[in-house]
Amino acid sequence: IDHSKRFIPEHFTPLFYTPIYADLSEAVRLRYNQLHALNINEQFMFLEDALAANVIGTLLRHPLIAPPLAKELRDFIEEEARHTELFRQTNQLCAPHLYAGRDYYFIETPAVVQRMLDWISKRPQMFPFLIWFIILQEERAVYYSREVLRGGQQMEPHFVALHRLHLADEVGHVSCDEQ
Repeated sequence: IDHSKRFIPEHFTPLFYTPIYADLSEAVRLRYNQLHALNINEQFMFLEDALAANVIGTLLRHPLIAPPLAKELRDFIEEEARHTELFRQTNQLCAPHLYAGRDYYFIETPAVVQRMLDWISKRPQMFPFLIWFIILQEERAVYYSREVLRGGQQMEPHFVALHRLHLADEVGHVSCDEQ
């Protein structure tokens, strides 16, 4: 990991839009950028692992899902699992001291909240907003990855590679979402 480079474009960090950001040293802005990128990776992991797999898995069991769409949904689940693992590996590579023995440093989900999310996400017929939410997150992921790639040489190469792989699958997911 090249810790001398930003992991994400600066405009993805909240402080970038505040007057105080200009007063921070370059070293502080760089570290803030890197930590915020790890947090965003955790968000992608959480949403892909905690919600998408359950919602899509439940939809797969619906009797009206046509076989061609069922195959796309199975591929979708496999790709999301692969993305989760890629984000996990990247975070561990970037900050082994933060991720020693755990996948999340910034996100803490109490067990009762996790059980509630599991219960809700396995019932998209009762909570159809979850499907809309997944579509929203897929479109956000496409935008996010394109912006990282647009940063090119200025971005850390592992993050560019991660988002190149992520983008390749996410574009297909948006198409599947529409179906």
